[in-house]
Amino acid sequence: MNRSLGLFVTLVLAVAFTAAPGSAGSTESADQPVAVYVRSYDGAYVGAALRKPTGEGPFPAILFIHGGVGGSTIDAMKRFVMRRVPQHFFERGYVVFSTDYRGLHFGEDEIQDVLAAYRKVQSYPFVEKNRVGVIGGSHGGYLAMMLATRISPAVAVSFAGLSDIEGMFYDVAQDFSRSLEGWAEWRQQLLASKNSRRSRASRAGADSRPTARPETARRFPGNASLRPGSAAYQVALDLAWRFGDRRELYRAISPKDNADRITCPLLYVVGSKDRLRMAGKALIAGLRQRGVMAEYSEHQGMGHGFYWGSSDNPPQQFHDALKVTSAFVEQHLRKAVN
Repeated sequence: MNRSLGLFVTLVLAVAFTAAPGSAGSTESADQPVAVYVRSYDGAYVGAALRKPTGEGPFPAILFIHGGVGGSTIDAMKRFVMRRVPQHFFERGYVVFSTDYRGLHFGEDEIQDVLAAYRKVQSYPFVEKNRVGVIGGSHGGYLAMMLATRISPAVAVSFAGLSDIEGMFYDVAQDFSRSLEGWAEWRQQLLASKNSRRSRASRAGADSRPTARPETARRFPGNASLRPGSAAYQVALDLAWRFGDRRELYRAISPKDNADRITCPLLYVVGSKDRLRMAGKALIAGLRQRGVMAEYSEHQGMGHGFYWGSSDNPPQQFHDALKVTSAFVEQHLRKAVN
């Protein structure tokens, strides 16, 4: 490759990954989200999408974090930022930004991914960096709370986030460890190795890991069925592989065990049929005891996921939850926007 062509390719890549949406002419079409690539702490990129109100700003902004496992697509993020809850805030003059995070790693990497996305939002010249909040649902709600243990966003909202990782996964992981075929040998190799699980697995392949006997479904205190192939099953198995019986590692990535670091206003929204509600309610009670502005909002008859209003005709409880969420965000984040 000659020097001129090499320089051209470098410039193209730099524009693709670092061009700031909202610069001349790039986000004046407010109806369409803009694809964004967020560079995380280790150089990995995660997909995101942004919608900016027309005008120069500065505007308040909200980072939205989806649920489920990470590792989604740019197109999925562009669709997500158009959904009912982001749309509600966009129509009220907020910059809305949806971010992905790396898939099924339940720990520090994905926390760093959403931290990088939050700082990306703050970096835009049309965003007032002291008025950036975060809203996440389910696993995204967990990540919203973990983000609040690392920095202090203007406001945080957790839609049924997982607040007690040790309580949810520790006993299940120990059950796995007793029934994993090849567990002892694999664990011994892991402890002896100086390399990470990820780099070892990339060389040896997935078959080098132990496998759980598939005929037994294990108990799980959350909503999802802990059956082979389910997301909850994979999370518990991954934690068993990585953390073994070291409780401190589960606690290090648990909002409950890091709640003393939360200082921002926090709202927890959950349905009365959601089995994550009790741990969430306890977390909010503890924050209130410490003098943190924290609220708990439970909605009768609702299970997991109602808070996004995904159906064509969402129930009244969704509208009630959105009203509570909007009022909380407005109280702590928004000021008049011309």
